[in-house]
Amino acid sequence: MKKIIIIFLVIIFIAIIGGGVWYFVLNKSKVCTQEAKVCPDGTTVGRTGKNCEFAECPVAEDQFKDWKTFKNEKYGWEVKYPLNWSAEHFYSYSEFIGKYIESNTFKDQTGNYILSFAVVPENSNIRYPNGRTGVGYSSIGLLDETVNIGGVNVSIEKLGEIKNGKEYVKELWFDKINLNGFKGKAELGYMANNETFSLIGKPETEIAKQILSTFKFTD
Repeated sequence: MKKIIIIFLVIIFIAIIGGGVWYFVLNKSKVCTQEAKVCPDGTTVGRTGKNCEFAECPVAEDQFKDWKTFKNEKYGWEVKYPLNWSAEHFYSYSEFIGKYIESNTFKDQTGNYILSFAVVPENSNIRYPNGRTGVGYSSIGLLDETVNIGGVNVSIEKLGEIKNGKEYVKELWFDKINLNGFKGKAELGYMANNETFSLIGKPETEIAKQILSTFKFTD
């Protein structure tokens, strides 16, 4: 009888040890690979946890959720713009140039900052935007940044003048974009007469670039 009890205790002991080892194997930390997943907002997340699964991407806050939406129903696209800005669509035939002119203008509350933007069919003869926002300014180089319009990184040309080594940028020309059979262009200008004014570093300039960055097709 004593021998049976000893065998029984040994079996229990082995079972306890085996169970502990099995638990340890299942729950020990793995060394995760260092690969990363790119999230929709451009950030990256790595693998984590005992199963080395990718961490959840951060939930991106829509910084433009309170902005108004401007829709161009004719060509099927939209952009967002601030509540205190205005938007106007312009389409007309010009006898002077013999073409139709298409433009969508966005103005700040003072009416001095004017963003002109248009996207039209690539094979059309429509002019866009509807002319320059200033007169007599020359190119003084490119900004050291781009703006993403519909997934395309667009360069920005500065127009203005240089006095005593300082740039006074009066206009910004956004390079032509080609998107899904459409072409587009944008210009930003400051209409008030101020010789020492420059668009660079102004909040309204950043807002204009943000407006363009919200562009998307709706069809």
